[in-house]
Amino acid sequence: MAYHAKEMNEWAIRKIETEAPEDVDLLIGSPQWNVPEDGDEISFNYFLPNSDRGFELAMDFIVEGVGYDFWAMPWERLEHLATLKEGITISLLDGVVLWARNDEAVKRFTGLQDLARARLQDTAYCYQTALLNLDEALNLYKVLVFDDNLSHARKGLSRIASLLSDALGTLNGIYFKRGPENQDQVLDTLKHVPEGFTDTYRQIPFARDVEDCRKLAHTLIAKFRGLMVEMKPRTDSPALSDNYSDLASWYEEGAYWFRRLYT
Repeated sequence: MAYHAKEMNEWAIRKIETEAPEDVDLLIGSPQWNVPEDGDEISFNYFLPNSDRGFELAMDFIVEGVGYDFWAMPWERLEHLATLKEGITISLLDGVVLWARNDEAVKRFTGLQDLARARLQDTAYCYQTALLNLDEALNLYKVLVFDDNLSHARKGLSRIASLLSDALGTLNGIYFKRGPENQDQVLDTLKHVPEGFTDTYRQIPFARDVEDCRKLAHTLIAKFRGLMVEMKPRTDSPALSDNYSDLASWYEEGAYWFRRLYT
């Protein structure tokens, strides 16, 4: 099986320049998706179109047994990655410009990288982002409780684990370099991780039935919620002024409803 990172980059650039030079802003590569046979060459990851014509360049193909995905990333999704609310933050932060239509596109891209890095250092922002992941995990758990399909249960459990793991990375100011690969080992090195979380994480492949999946999901969520309570940012509440008029209104309304109940 042969690998052709350099040749494929040249092919991608040639395809853009000959078929849609004004419809694509950037070609982005990432060293994290390399296989050992690629050496140090950074292979293309995705490209950023600026029109419908640009999106039409996307394609999947196989060369000498190796699959390639020449896919289009909308600028809007890249901006969403900068919010840290999606698990593939790596595609933005580790992205390397392999080809650019102009300097403005490069500045826009690096600006989003800077924004994402700044947000990773903002503990209050990271906490709120982690809360969103927790909300989504809780919604998935609600479905898991009532769904007796084992495939659905395994999928739901895996998604819950992924959401909470990504949230833990965000809480610790990091992002995962290779997706779920060795993620539990990375979690073991972080400061803010609930005790026993990674032990539960490692049990996921051994879940035998739906009930096992439910128990593991519940444990992961419970441990994560405990950490969120501990890490909740402290805010100094402003002094409240007494408003006896509102208090009187509440009393009057309450008296009205109790009269109705009595009647």
